[in-house]
Amino acid sequence: MQRLREVGDEHRELQAMRWLAWASQELGDAERFRALHEEILQRARALGDVEPQWWSLSSLASVAAREGRHRDALALLEEAYGIAREFGDPVLVDMNLIRFGESLAFADRPELAARVFSLAEAMHHELGWTYEDWLVAVKDEAESRARAQLDEAAFAAAWEQGRAMTPDEAVALALESLD
Repeated sequence: MQRLREVGDEHRELQAMRWLAWASQELGDAERFRALHEEILQRARALGDVEPQWWSLSSLASVAAREGRHRDALALLEEAYGIAREFGDPVLVDMNLIRFGESLAFADRPELAARVFSLAEAMHHELGWTYEDWLVAVKDEAESRARAQLDEAAFAAAWEQGRAMTPDEAVALALESLD
């Protein structure tokens, strides 16, 4: 990162910091993970560099959801979703939906989580892209959490309802869920 800083390539420096944050998380250093993403977000905002903002907003939302700070998680995800929509990138939208589902599952909103995960899965198949292993792990853990809170019929009904939603509708429901 030092060399990137020396040559003034701040975008790539922020990317390198993101990988360092990931490595910190993998090694169990949650505080370093959070601190790096907070720094990335601050610097990316100052630069007007939206891609690293999206990654850090999404990552920090996951931390907030798992810590029980559900309103914070949804606020961060709302901002990340705005970036994904601005980019017009359906893969980022799909990834955002998984993070929304994760937040809803950890906020004990299992029916809404099931709807959002269903929509994310439908988008995933429509787009034909492959989830990275870390995203599969996030989705599987949070979806299992939602399933455990509902009987099979209620989960299936929520799943079916999610198939008929648009991403904007799913996000609006998620944001309204904690009011």
